Amino acid sequence: MSASKEQPARPRTPATLARAHALADCGDWIAAEAEYRALAQAAGAGAALLYNWGIALREAGRLEDAIAAFEQAASRDPAYARAFHGLSLSYRDLGARDAALMAIELAIDADPACDDFRFERAEQLIDAGRWRDALPALAAIGPEAPGHAIARNLMGMALRQGGREAEALDAFSAAVRHAPAFAAPLQNRANLHLRARRFTLAVDDFDAVLRLTPHAPWLAGLRLYAAMHVYDWRDFDARCDALLTQVARGEAVAQPLVVQNLTDDPALQQAAARTWARHASPRAATPPMRPGFPAGRKIRIAYVSRDFHAHPVAFLLAETLELHDREVFDVALINHGEAKDDPMQQRLRAAADAFLDVGGWSDERVAALCRELSIDIAVDLTGHTEGGRVA
Repeated sequence: MSASKEQPARPRTPATLARAHALADCGDWIAAEAEYRALAQAAGAGAALLYNWGIALREAGRLEDAIAAFEQAASRDPAYARAFHGLSLSYRDLGARDAALMAIELAIDADPACDDFRFERAEQLIDAGRWRDALPALAAIGPEAPGHAIARNLMGMALRQGGREAEALDAFSAAVRHAPAFAAPLQNRANLHLRARRFTLAVDDFDAVLRLTPHAPWLAGLRLYAAMHVYDWRDFDARCDALLTQVARGEAVAQPLVVQNLTDDPALQQAAARTWARHASPRAATPPMRPGFPAGRKIRIAYVSRDFHAHPVAFLLAETLELHDREVFDVALINHGEAKDDPMQQRLRAAADAFLDVGGWSDERVAALCRELSIDIAVDLTGHTEGGRVA
């Protein structure tokens, strides 16, 4: 995967800046930020110093301040590509996908030879559902390139998102062959095996990932879940008890739907859901509040899902939509899945006042559409299931 953490630049420095670098190397980002800030506020601070300040601010969780520092660095030297990279990562952390993508494009313009920037761009396109746009640049990175395994892994992610699972499996396997100690494609291949119900192969790959990264998020739960399907009960009770103890502590060890298969304790299920939501969803930028509900007009409801086709969610929803009192409610369906136009999707279209396809749109763009339509109530129907966009 591409680097999601920037490292401070290392220009020749006086003792004070060396101290700031040492604090950053130790992970004391609050103290490092104070040192960088004191230097950055001095007259004539260069782009590298402002960039380092931005890194410390981002690592300290002060994303808006980090964005301001990276913008200063880019303004000081528009050719300093790392400033745009840091800006992109900060916007991505904030949930501002469109701004993040624009910033990484500027980083690539400033340094076209940097593969890390291209990998970051591909990840962001995949996150936004724009898998087709991610493929050409990745396909151009040949087996002789240092980043070939990263490129093949990202290609697999894009192809999987597009439903081309056989090609995705080939891409992940190519990445594993090229870099056997690279955990990401192994994990992605394990997830693909799990999805295809190839449980024995999934267990083998999960075990390989856990040998490389024993504390990788969510892996222990997925491994246990896959093992259950091949009746592997060795040490099951001990593994399950240990896993649920970690879930109760809020550790990222098992996804909510996995925990539902392990316990009927509602407190543990809620703890798993809270932990997943905290880790899986970036902190969204707070949109401006619109005026209060205007008197005398219908209540506008938007149902948001990727499953408005022949799918259990759609079968459960269809009659409910048809029974809405249309004198009271306007109903919009916001579809971030495929526009399949099967009989069920046609039925849903007929039951709604508006059917809007937003596949590939960023979260901000969908939120802006809801504000433009004056939606009063938005109902997320996907939740923690595949393709969910909980934010």
